[in-house]
Amino acid sequence: MMTDPKDDVLDDLFAQARATPPQVGADLMGRVLADADQTQAQAGPQAAPIARQGYLVRIMESLGGWSAVGGLTAATLIGVWIGAAPPEVLDDVAAGLSGEVLSLTLFDQTSFYFEEGLADG
Repeated sequence: MMTDPKDDVLDDLFAQARATPPQVGADLMGRVLADADQTQAQAGPQAAPIARQGYLVRIMESLGGWSAVGGLTAATLIGVWIGAAPPEVLDDVAAGLSGEVLSLTLFDQTSFYFEEGLADG
């Protein structure tokens, strides 16, 4: 098997480097350790770990906080209100879009909620 002569040269250089590991001077090691001690002293005590927030709190924060959740709630309630008791203007808009007058009632007029006299008119 043929090998690249450049690889042989690199292998020889790595072997020489492993044979003579670098030596760190005592004065350098002393300065590094003194700097580490000073840095640790300045850091002070570590803070206690922060407790995980609840699932609903994380969802609310991802939506934008209390003000955004309040706005979404208001929009939802208004949508339900308009869906349950639409204003007269929506009948005109629906008729204009579909070409027909649409009517939807929530309760059957023959149900027990209505008296006979009121159901007829």
